[in-house]
Amino acid sequence: MSGLSEESTLVSGQVQSIADYLFGRPHSSDLIQLNDIASGTQIDKTNLPRLLRKLETKEIIDIEGQHVRLRGLGVSLHEERCIPEFVLGLPFCLEKYRAAVVRIVVGKVEGGEAAGTGFFVTAPPNRIITNRHVVFRRTIIRIENEHGEIIATGPLQAETGPENLDLAAIQFAAPPDVTPIPIDWARDSVRELDEVLVLSYPDIALTKPALYPATGRVGILGDLLIGRKSLMISGVASAGSSGGPIISEKGKAIAIVAREAESREEGATRIFVGAIPSHYLAEIFPPK
Repeated sequence: MSGLSEESTLVSGQVQSIADYLFGRPHSSDLIQLNDIASGTQIDKTNLPRLLRKLETKEIIDIEGQHVRLRGLGVSLHEERCIPEFVLGLPFCLEKYRAAVVRIVVGKVEGGEAAGTGFFVTAPPNRIITNRHVVFRRTIIRIENEHGEIIATGPLQAETGPENLDLAAIQFAAPPDVTPIPIDWARDSVRELDEVLVLSYPDIALTKPALYPATGRVGILGDLLIGRKSLMISGVASAGSSGGPIISEKGKAIAIVAREAESREEGATRIFVGAIPSHYLAEIFPPK
């Protein structure tokens, strides 16, 4: 990275695809200043060297003096990897998708209220994904955004999966200013130790409920569901977190928070997130 100038660094025509993905649209010039890319993706220019290092680490580019060049591996994988979510990381995913994560308030059978988490998805359209146990045989009283504002009041219809598949979907369209989260339908989309973003509204001691972002690592497969495998992820979860999205570096929901799991060793307790892989949603919404 020696000699790399934030002001003068140019992206050659060979890495036009990177610029296009970062901008989200074609760019008119063959040589693009990275400062333009910074403004196009709201990156502070002081972070540009870090962005380039990450691209280099991902084996997408080589840095040659004042230019960067797309590597052979990058040519074949740029459509998968050269997206803002992958390049800019989980903080970018948080800012892009936090408004899509909502708090679901329900009435308990025995009286009073309870709450869980849900999130708007791109497909199936006009749906909020959550856990079955959050809404099953309960009245949905209201849905709140991260600012505590009520965006919907019940009753709302919910589609639920079978008893051994703790998933559900509420029929409701995302507000115009909300970017829904895409689902990762692949069965093997994450690997052990992959870093993920966990978003939810845990029931913790605050003056009012708040969206809590946490990063974690994908761990072992567990047996959270009867006859089905689930993911065990390091992170933070408690009552209220159920139904929250777990987002990968590709900016897709790879799993849904289901419950808190504990591990106790020599007097120490570690908390894990038990999560349902997103591909199970295909059983509620079969591909057409």
